[in-house]
Amino acid sequence: MLAINRDEREKALKVSVDVPVVEMIAGIEARVVRNPQCIFTDYLKESISDAYHRLISPAIEREIRSALTEKADGHAIQVFARNLKALLMTSPLKGKTILGIDTTGKFLTGETLYPHQPQKQWNEAKSVLKRMIERLEVDVIAIGNGTASRETEKLAAELIGELDRQVHYAIFNEAGASVYSASPVAKKEFPELEASLRGNISIARRLLDPLSDLVKIDPKSIGVGLYQHDVDQTKLAETLDHVVESCVNAVGVDLNTASSSLLRYVAGVNSRIADGIVESRETLGKFKKRDDLKKVKGLGEHTFRQCAGFLRIPESDCCFDATAVHPESYPVAERLLKMLDLDPEKMNDPAASGGESNPSRLCQKPF
Repeated sequence: MLAINRDEREKALKVSVDVPVVEMIAGIEARVVRNPQCIFTDYLKESISDAYHRLISPAIEREIRSALTEKADGHAIQVFARNLKALLMTSPLKGKTILGIDTTGKFLTGETLYPHQPQKQWNEAKSVLKRMIERLEVDVIAIGNGTASRETEKLAAELIGELDRQVHYAIFNEAGASVYSASPVAKKEFPELEASLRGNISIARRLLDPLSDLVKIDPKSIGVGLYQHDVDQTKLAETLDHVVESCVNAVGVDLNTASSSLLRYVAGVNSRIADGIVESRETLGKFKKRDDLKKVKGLGEHTFRQCAGFLRIPESDCCFDATAVHPESYPVAERLLKMLDLDPEKMNDPAASGGESNPSRLCQKPF
């Protein structure tokens, strides 16, 4: 239905509802004409025919088209929302240094290389990448799935075979990276970098923390929906905003990797505070506990109470900092663990595995 509407707007085709006109008019006459012998019957029938062709038929056709379009809109928006949620909820790659960025998503360094046609600087590209990987202790190379993706994969595979350290590569969807690279958000984050390098950072960050990076891009540019430009734009925007909010509420936000754009979706956090959190993280290093948030300029006690439950620190020494338990409820949670004969110190112990007695299953891993 959405495709038909678009083609009709572009005058590629003409659409009409095909109905048996003679039968429709006869049906109306059967209801309206009560006295066939009346001298005004012919005029009445002419009026019925005129009313049908000029008023009734177009009105019914508009109603039918409108109802079908509304149904198609709803279906398309829901498909878009489901696909977007699945993408945002992709598991992040925690604790790994991805080529170009560190474990918090901070940009480290970048180079523009030309290993493919027409320059074919294959060996030169490998030498530069090898030096960067060894200097930055890189764990993973992120490769976009766009132009020359397979050729770049071949380069990465060949390079990894020559390295002394264990390095992996991953091919990731780069849809929308070019949109981000030219956006005001990207220019504010990296004013000194060229657009292509900003796009590369976006691809790497999607591997590190998909939710945090993808919220910076207009969902219609991510490429997970059909006919997104043809549906009700207001309803689409409201639905997609709800999807992002629900993802944030469902899994929380990793305080040490979340972007400013993502932090703004957290209750109580506005754009100024979100920027302050990121600035504090980049200046002072990772947050070690939730209470460190109080050191962020402009983040007072009231804001802390609102946002703390949604901000997670998986690496914290306090096991509850990695969960949805609010700091105000830590004493209650500790008493509950004691009643269940569970050791809080082992909540985030990676050695603990399986079984109903494993308390680490209570810790939901945030994005």
